[in-house]
Parts: sequence; C-alpha cells; structure tokens
Amino acid sequence: MKISRLSFFLHFCRRFGIRTSIGYILMPYLYKRKALPAKHRAVKNYLYSWAKKYIDFNNIENNIEQKLNTPVFLENPIWYCWLQGEKDMPPVIKLCYDSVKRMAGERRVELVTFDNVKHFVDVPQTIKQKLSDGELSFTHYADYLRILLLKTHGGLWIDASIYVTQPIDFKECEGAIYTLKSHKVNDVFVSDYRWTVSLLGCARGNLLFSKLELLMRKYIEDHDGFIDFFLFDYLISVLYDNIPSIKKMIDEVVYSNEEFYGLHGLMNKPFNKCTWDKLSGNQGFHKLSWKSNYLLETPGGEQTFFSHLLDIND
Repeated sequence: MKISRLSFFLHFCRRFGIRTSIGYILMPYLYKRKALPAKHRAVKNYLYSWAKKYIDFNNIENNIEQKLNTPVFLENPIWYCWLQGEKDMPPVIKLCYDSVKRMAGERRVELVTFDNVKHFVDVPQTIKQKLSDGELSFTHYADYLRILLLKTHGGLWIDASIYVTQPIDFKECEGAIYTLKSHKVNDVFVSDYRWTVSLLGCARGNLLFSKLELLMRKYIEDHDGFIDFFLFDYLISVLYDNIPSIKKMIDEVVYSNEEFYGLHGLMNKPFNKCTWDKLSGNQGFHKLSWKSNYLLETPGGEQTFFSHLLDIND
C-alpha cells in the first residue's frame, strides 16, 4: 500500500474506526469491485450504530409522525436548485431548467438559490456555519436542502442536470414516495438501483424524509467530513434496512426511466430523429452533466443531439 493510501487509511481509522476502515478502504484496495458489497456493509454498519443515538429503531413503527405546523403556501411544488441563481446557470443547466418549466403544466416551479432559500425553509445555523467554514460542500448542502424542503412542503425535487421530455404528472400521496427505479446492473451503488436521489417526490411530512432530515442534520453536526460522497444514499439504505414502512414505500416504487443516462451518451453524436423520438417518448427524465464538454457539431460537421436540444429551447 502506497504511503499516501496508508496515511488516508490511518486517518479514516481515527474518524470511523478500524472495522469500518477495513471494509471501506482495505477490502476494495485488495479485491477491487468484488469487495464493493463489503464496503457498503462497513459504511452502513457504522451509520446504523451511530444513528441509534437519535432513532429508536425498535419502536419506530409505534412512533406516529406529527404533522408539521409550517403553513402550506405551495401546492404541488417542483423544486429546482441552482444556488447561484438563474443568471449564473451554465448552458446545460439553463437547458434543463427550461425543460422543467416547459413540462411542469400547472405546477409551480420553485428555483431555490442562496438568496431565497430562507423564504422556503429555516436552515439550522449549524448547517449554515459548516457551509460558511468550508466544511460542507455546495453539493452536500444541496443534499440537505432537498431533504428539508421535501419534509417541510412535499413536492418533487428534480436535480439541476435533469432534462425533461414529457409532462410531469407526479401526484403526492401520503405514505408513498416517487423516485426512479431500475433493475440492478451491478454492486456499484448501495441503492441497488431502487431509488435515485436526483429525483425524489413525496407528500408533506413523509416518514422517510422526516427521519432523513434528522440523520443528515445530526451527521453534519457530529462529523467533520462525509464518510462517503454518497452519504445520502447510505442513510436511505440504513432506514430501508431497519424501518419496515420505509422499506415498503421504496419497494412499491415502480420501475421507470431505465435509460436515465441514455441521452448523456448521445449528446455529442450526430442527431437522429428516430433515436430521439424513441428515447424521449419512452421516458420523461434524462440525466445530463453540466461538467461535460457537449459539442454543437461532430468533427464531420453534423448537428449533435446537444445542438438539437438547444434548437428546441429557442
């Protein structure tokens, strides 16, 4: 093991313990992707032991969720977040934002920014301080925001890099959630493809998001860094494994949008109407990347899928 890797291992041990470090770092280092289930177990075991300080998993089903007192001033909101505001959106994000508004129908699309978030939710001072001190990234701050917004108001969260091609017809239902679910392909993700945190919907006061908000807030307060970039998914997995009603609501999600990343792979390829009509007709949500270098034309001078989407937007 290289010195830098050993140093990281020892630092991780001090923060999360030797057993977690062996499963999270040593096993994948030795056995590569074959050890991913062991990595997932190590992180979940750590989080479960820590979470028991805040949730009595043995009595959770008898713990009736109280309705929130926050006034419901938004009906069926679609939450879309670009913290810097619309003026600072990169072209791909603006493309996606416009597609959401175009397909929202009568739903109200709320753009959440640094300037207006206080109008929707009260972010705890501890979270704001961690963000200000650089201990919390914008990405993980947005993770917390989506949980808090959905817990407080319900509605549908759509990540900024999701392009929408069909009318959004999600309906909030008490005791249920909406997300994208596909058949398992490999062991890479702890979600096993049962949910997608980039697109989540629920009714106000949903049990999953009430518990998620508690755990994410307490984790940020208790730790000086995320045990894994995908902490959000790991926390859902811990709740899924230990709270039957949450497992039930996730298991009841129907399979959909199984070519979620299909459009991303086509963006720099020559535009083909048949391919576009099939993909955009089969599913409504498509994950893009604002960090990718999407081209307006191919090296041979042909219009790309990206260029076609820009034409739709004009």
